[in-house]
Amino acid sequence: MFYGLDRNLGRAQPDPNVTYVTSLAEIPPAQARLIISNELFDALPFARVVQRGEELHELWVTEHDGVLDWTEHEADARYDDYFAERGIELDDGQFADVSLEWSPMYDDLCRFVSRGLIVTFDYGLPQTKLFRGRMRRFGTAAAYSQHRVSRDLLINPGEQDLTAHINFDDLRLTGERQHFTTRFFDIQAKFLLALGAAEHELLQPIGEAAVGSAEEGIALLDAREDAKRLILPDGIGAEIRVLVQERGMGHDDWCFQTKLF
Repeated sequence: MFYGLDRNLGRAQPDPNVTYVTSLAEIPPAQARLIISNELFDALPFARVVQRGEELHELWVTEHDGVLDWTEHEADARYDDYFAERGIELDDGQFADVSLEWSPMYDDLCRFVSRGLIVTFDYGLPQTKLFRGRMRRFGTAAAYSQHRVSRDLLINPGEQDLTAHINFDDLRLTGERQHFTTRFFDIQAKFLLALGAAEHELLQPIGEAAVGSAEEGIALLDAREDAKRLILPDGIGAEIRVLVQERGMGHDDWCFQTKLF
């Protein structure tokens, strides 16, 4: 039995093979579990902070003459603790985007899986790269609307999705504290290719595909382009990373651990 979890069931795509629930508590017990999350953690609320000399400031949203704008305030001590506990030092004037919910949510998943695998697909980096001063001086927060990206988070409020890259070390270390073993952490392209994605019918020569109409042919071409983007090194195949952790599943290597590159 497959379960899909979404707090808003109105967004769920009907599927006769999937039972949709709104919480982990609704899923019955099982001897082993496989949890797959796709862009779950980068959808969590996050704070924008900026280092000003020796002080960490948090950016709040205010309004001036009907226009949204930023204002700075002394950051909550929890954000100072977040960076101090991880040994992260931001440069003066450096922005960062961080969620205090990354670890707690992953911890909930770990507690739910007494034996099995947790596979996480998401936009993110290890903290040594995520908070690197020169590369990430202005953080990673971005706004998405109609497949377009913008760094202006305050335009069109309510009409665009706001997101920020996650700190994958928060997830990895949380799992390891719960006695999970990290089996894979790398870009999505490597993971899917190791699983045999190149053999999928959508990636086979187009001449071998049978279509009944021009509309079917156009739909097939669109599907092929979408499939290619998952594994190409210049698209989301490289931008999305995959973390696989397991507990209680033995010590043998998995196929996705094959050295492809």
